[in-house]
Formats: sequence, C-alpha cells, structure tokens
Amino acid sequence: MSCFREEYRRSCRFVRLKLRGFKATILDVDLEIEAYLTIHKAGFAVLSFWLFTDKGIKLEDTIKMEDPFSPFRAREIWTGFLDHIRKCKMVPEELIDKIGRGEEFTTSIEKIHNLYRSFVQSVIHDVDSCEELKKKIRYSITGISLVVAIFDVDQLDKFLHNHRKELHGMLAIEEMWDWVSEAWISDAMKKNLAWREGWHVYIGNGRALLIVSKEANDRLRERLKRKIKEKIPDIIFEMGPSELLPGLHPPYTIVFDKERIAEEELRRTWKYQLREIMLDLTTIMENLSLQEIMLRTYDYILGEKMPKSIKGLSTLKEEISKAIEEFLNVRVWKPLTAKKWIEFGKNVMGIDEMYKSIRRRLNLVESMIRTLYDKMFNWLILLLTTVSGYLQIVELAILTGFNAKCIIEVWGVCIKALGVALLVFTIFLFVFYRKIKKIS
Repeated sequence: MSCFREEYRRSCRFVRLKLRGFKATILDVDLEIEAYLTIHKAGFAVLSFWLFTDKGIKLEDTIKMEDPFSPFRAREIWTGFLDHIRKCKMVPEELIDKIGRGEEFTTSIEKIHNLYRSFVQSVIHDVDSCEELKKKIRYSITGISLVVAIFDVDQLDKFLHNHRKELHGMLAIEEMWDWVSEAWISDAMKKNLAWREGWHVYIGNGRALLIVSKEANDRLRERLKRKIKEKIPDIIFEMGPSELLPGLHPPYTIVFDKERIAEEELRRTWKYQLREIMLDLTTIMENLSLQEIMLRTYDYILGEKMPKSIKGLSTLKEEISKAIEEFLNVRVWKPLTAKKWIEFGKNVMGIDEMYKSIRRRLNLVESMIRTLYDKMFNWLILLLTTVSGYLQIVELAILTGFNAKCIIEVWGVCIKALGVALLVFTIFLFVFYRKIKKIS
C-alpha cells in the first residue's frame, strides 16, 4: 500500500485481509477469483474480488463481465460457507449440495458479494471475544465499485480512438455502450489522470479504468529486469562441497548467465508487478467507496436515527467528526497522484457534496446539544430559586412575628427540604459537570 504515508499505516486505522477465493467460468474463460476484505476502524468494510486473465476477451464482453448481476458459473467455493448458508437459508438445498460436492453452479458477483458479506457478519457476531468489533461492524449500506485494468495495448492512441464507446461502456457499465452520445463520452473521458506516459487512468462514478500501452509495459519490464540483474552476483568462488557439482573440486568459479536468470525471474514475478500497479488504483477506489458508504450511513442516522440524549448526540458528533477529519486529511496520502485521484474521485462521485450536507447536519446536532444543555441549565436555575425560597420563608416568619416554637418547626421543615434540595442539587451538578467535561 504505497499510497499511504507511513504514519497513517502505523495508526492501524484499517486492516486488509485475504479471504478464501473460488474458481469461476466467465464467458467460457476459466478464472481464479481472489477475495479481500478491508475493514476500517470506524465500522465500515469493503469486499474486493480480483480476477486476472491473459485470454483474448472482447471489450464489449468485458462490459458484460462488469455487470454485478451478470450470471456466471462458480465452483470450488469454500465449504466453510455451508453451515452459514444452511442457518441463514440463503439458497435452495439443492444448491447447498452442489457447493458441498464442489460442483459448478450459476451465480453472480452480486450474489457472491452478499454471501461473503453475510458470512463475515455472522462470524463476527458468533465470536464472544469480538464484542467491540460487533459494535463497530454494524452498518448494512452497501455498494459495488469496479476497477478494470488493460495492459500491453498496442498503438495506444489508435486503440483509444477506435474503442472510445466500448471504453466508456466499461467505465460507466453501460449495457447499450454503442448507443451513447459523443458529448457524454467526451465528458466522462476528458481527464486522463495518469502520471506516466503511455498510461491512461479514468475515474467515473464508482468506476475506474487503467490502460497501459505495450511500449510502457516493455519499458517497465526492462527497468525491473535491470534491477533483478543488479542483484545477481557476477561470479561465485567455492560454492560448496564437491558432491554438489560432480567432477569439480574447489577452488572453482561459476559465472552466472545473468540475462537468462533475470528473464526467468521476471517471468515468474511479472504478474505480481502488474498486481502492484493495479493495487494503487484499487486502494483509491476502496477508499472512495468507504467514504461514500460512511457518508450515506451518517446521513441516514442523522435523518432517521438521531439520538435523543445529550450523551448519544455527543458520541455521534465525535464519531462523525473524527471520520471526516481522517478522510479529509491530506497527510494520509503519500504520492501526488493519489491525492489527485482522490480529489477527482470525490468530485465525480458527489462525495464532496455529501460532506457539505453532513457538515450542515452536524451544525444541527450542535444546536440540539446546546438546546438540551439550556434546558438543563434552566432546571438548575429553578432548583437554586427553590432553595433560596426556603430561606425567604423563614425570614418572613420572623418578620411577621411568629413565636419561637412555630419558627423552629418551620425551620425544621425547611432544613429537611433544604437537605433534600441540596442533595438533588449536588447530584445534578455532578452529572452536569461530567457531561460538560465529556463534550468539551
């Protein structure tokens, strides 16, 4: 996660876990699907499904693959889901039997997403030691965002010109991709956010598209190959016992074919290098998704589930303020590209407007807190007035000529009432002080 500053990573605001994946057949292409779960400390989580293929898939078919409701064939899904599926009665019994036998079954990304999400929540709620986590992972608002990366594109400019409609369809998940006006396409793809030449990066409403040219791919491969070659020693003297190399006896010299070794190492690790490139953009989209889900949730709470007590309002205000401060903190992001991608994404996804709306609602929360404290203060004034009134009764009895015995009786009653009033006043003052200290 090279996008984040070290100080932010060490703050442990989130954790990214690799879950068990599954195999799938999509458009007659066999794929390995990887699953990841990113959990944020504020109580929000993002599920990610990764798939890679080097098969020749048409761009219009990729648009179909993006559709979260598009059916595909899944198999070898983790059998640990079975108990959860049976308990929740999420799918028919015959499908449970197929999963148990490892057979193929028809599903969709949306259904798989719901299965994983439900399973994660059930695990958290079934573990006794996760009481704090149960309180955190409590929001059910979800959304699906997509990141598509295309590598090794020959003649990039020609590719972008000839496939503008398909690429826009991928960015917008537009089923009728060939029936979109040029104005909409130009507006959606007018801003190339890529940092390097030969790259194109576009961010839409919950979507992202990365395109890398063949020239940029080759250049990256050469740079990585040089780094690998630099780490390979030129020669080795006295490598080990003679039985390792029959017929040779120390001292002897072995000269490595650095070019061949570097090429083999690069071939073995190239897929992971591409993953690193994708991970940066995916991290940005996960963060934007977290912000969107967080703000939609807080907007719902502030509109429909507003607490009534000072403590509840104060806790909610503190929670929202911390989350907003973190996601607006420019010190979170390390490279300039990440900052620009985040800012552009917040604008195109309408997150900036959501922040403004939440801030306006927070002002209302502060007004409600002040109103409740004003009411408490008025009760305090009333209590003080009552206590003062008891003393005035005694003074009036003396001035009006009541005899000593009557005054003593009145005074006794006043003392008892005054004691009760002072006790109530002390308790009230203690609670009031603690609430003031907590909110400040």
